[in-house]
Amino acid sequence: MHNHWQPNRTGRGRGFLDLACLLALTLLALSRGAAPATTVLAAGNGRIVFDSDRSGNQDIFAMDSDGSNVVNLTNSPTHEERAGYSPNGQKIAFARIVNNNTDLYVMNADGSGVTRLTTHAAIDHAPQWSPDGNRIAFRSDRNGNSDVCLMDADGSDQTCITNNPANDSGPDWSPSGQKIVFSSDRTGNSDVFVMNADGSNQVQLTTDPSEDFGASWSPDGTRIAFRSGRDGTSEVYVMGVNGQNQTNLTHHPAFDRGPAWSPDGSQLVFYSNRDGNYEIYTMNADGSNVMRLTNSPGRDFQPDWGVGEGTPPPLCYSLTRSHSGQGSDPLASPNKSTGCSAGQYVTGESITLTATPATGWNVAGWGGTNNDASTATTNTVTMPAANHTVSVTYQPAAPLLHPGTDTHRPG
Repeated sequence: MHNHWQPNRTGRGRGFLDLACLLALTLLALSRGAAPATTVLAAGNGRIVFDSDRSGNQDIFAMDSDGSNVVNLTNSPTHEERAGYSPNGQKIAFARIVNNNTDLYVMNADGSGVTRLTTHAAIDHAPQWSPDGNRIAFRSDRNGNSDVCLMDADGSDQTCITNNPANDSGPDWSPSGQKIVFSSDRTGNSDVFVMNADGSNQVQLTTDPSEDFGASWSPDGTRIAFRSGRDGTSEVYVMGVNGQNQTNLTHHPAFDRGPAWSPDGSQLVFYSNRDGNYEIYTMNADGSNVMRLTNSPGRDFQPDWGVGEGTPPPLCYSLTRSHSGQGSDPLASPNKSTGCSAGQYVTGESITLTATPATGWNVAGWGGTNNDASTATTNTVTMPAANHTVSVTYQPAAPLLHPGTDTHRPG
């Protein structure tokens, strides 16, 4: 869930203005000839949390990734929105509006143990957990306009890492925790930017004159999904982490919004009014196999996909590859374990290494592998229960002797 559908500036959240906007968008989508209703089927893993006003009040709901076992987690008279799972699926951060003020809270995945994290008079919204679960990124207008801010998972050490006269919002972390993607209207319209996790080195990724925002970083660290209005309606796009290869995944006349990745990166969850009402959908990461998960008379929107309570993600360790001499670092296959980020593996994973020496050089030996004495260009390593380094050493190849060359000299 990384779409920055923001509260209005009075702190009322998505009140009557947003409802009117949604109704207008829905009517526009239908007038454009929305496609027939999508089959209600799904497959996947983990749990999906989302906002819904199906109970007459906007609450946080959760369901299995096939749309079953729907549970109202907050079930309160207040207004809750923009929920996000912690990396281990055991906690959910969300925004709650009380007395026209929006603050951030955290609760257990079953809805118990609600704890307030922020107490600022400004709007604090759109929380996203860091990959290690120690920090939460969020948007706040405590400095007079919307900025990206950080805090510890217990609400301490709150600090804003952007300070731009424009509005910065919708943060999401890279799987390494070293980068944050966000949206900003500093260019005159909303575009997607990326920065270091301390706020430095802010780089613009999208430059289309339409609105691009709501970015979500893939679990393998190679792709960013986002919402774009460049095709005359709201579509879900995906691009490389440097902004390259921006591709429309949904191609639908209705409004498709709020993409978030499945824990294994094979699917995306999003919300759409393509069936006449905002519902939750999934699709494969290439845009195929669209499935509707919810069918509620209320609005279901702003989903986030977590591993699910009691199903912690795998314990992944980093594999560093290096070389000495003339050649390149050895390639690793596979490039990651299932459920891990690129370059990370679970204990016991067997990894094939392939060395590429420069012309006129060969392999002299290896380090950190299953056979360090090997001089072959391929080797293997079994991942230990710790971060690990493998290396290959290249040496100049011995000169070839031409036929008939006399290697003996007179004494």
